[in-house]
Amino acid sequence: HQITPATRNSRHRQGRGLDFVMRSFNGNKELDAMLEFLREIKSKKYPKLYIKDEYRYPPKGQRNHTTTGPHIHIHL
Repeated sequence: HQITPATRNSRHRQGRGLDFVMRSFNGNKELDAMLEFLREIKSKKYPKLYIKDEYRYPPKGQRNHTTTGPHIHIHL
């Protein structure tokens, strides 16, 4: 999904963005634990790390042809 004109400036295409899914996603408790883990990494080692919960966001109505299914996005 990163080869369209709309995504030409994507951090994925620049090699600086990563999307991942939780293989055994069983709800918000596990998601919150993963996000907290990522925030801890950010606070201790990578202050410029950007973390986006795309399990919950973008809200309905904001998904478009460049978005995919639920996942977590990070980039530096």
